[in-house]
Amino acid sequence: MKNYANRIFIVLYVFIIAAFVGLLIFTAVTLSGKKNEPVPEITDDPTTSGTTEAPAPSTTLPATAADTLTEEAATATETTEEITTAEATTTEEETLPPPPEPVLPMGIYVHQAYSRDFTRAEVYKSYWPVNDSDIAAGHWRQDWWTYQSQGIVNLICDTTYFFVIPSNEEKLTFSTSYGTNVWAQEYDAMRKAAGLEDYKIGYQLDIITKTGEKISFTVTRPDQTFLHEDYFELYLYDEIHRPDAVHITQPEMTPEIFMTDIKITLRNRCYEIDHIDLTAFYYKSADEFDADGFYTGVEKKTIRVEADNR
Repeated sequence: MKNYANRIFIVLYVFIIAAFVGLLIFTAVTLSGKKNEPVPEITDDPTTSGTTEAPAPSTTLPATAADTLTEEAATATETTEEITTAEATTTEEETLPPPPEPVLPMGIYVHQAYSRDFTRAEVYKSYWPVNDSDIAAGHWRQDWWTYQSQGIVNLICDTTYFFVIPSNEEKLTFSTSYGTNVWAQEYDAMRKAAGLEDYKIGYQLDIITKTGEKISFTVTRPDQTFLHEDYFELYLYDEIHRPDAVHITQPEMTPEIFMTDIKITLRNRCYEIDHIDLTAFYYKSADEFDADGFYTGVEKKTIRVEADNR
């Protein structure tokens, strides 16, 4: 009986020891879990004491979405800049003043030979060769001729004399035909009345070929008339001081010379030209020309010279 009681005591003792060890293990595990829990942030706001705020939603976008938004923002910026630039350009164009109009009277006039009547020209049509065959066949009018130069026959065709007259009238009638002293006196009186005593006349020619090429040059001296002479030759005259109708050469060019008229004489490549824009202008000094020698003022008139047989 005693041995049975001892056995029961031993079993209880072992059970108590096991229960105590289990309690110790459970307590250790519990304490270890609490150490790993995040510590709530302490704030100065007393209303949040004892509470844990939910984490704020993330504002970081995926890489693809961020790139897309960046590109859209850049495109929107560029579009805004383009609109702003366009609006600025439009405003600038709207506010720019119109180019100044010529003040001094000027017209480019033509006339019949030995006539007292001069008609203001806007377009002048002249008979031109059509091609090499036309030149070789000699299909020209009575005012054409050929000459021999270094073994090459060059076709020449005078268009007409183009007179620069200080007037805006559509038609002028002088007391006598040009080339006389009386005509020169009338012309000189018109120039003086317009205040042109200190002005000179210059010319700009723009050759526009059938292929669309544009060849431009300025003539303010007789030695510049031989530019592009494969297309034509130019002759300058002063019907005020040289009423003998002889063209001016460079040695004869003096400050008193006033180049009142110009003649275009077509040469053997003239059929390649679509038309010529002839511009006359008034000038006083070299300050009125750009670095390439082109007139930059407003005192000018332009006519078109083209073929009447095309």
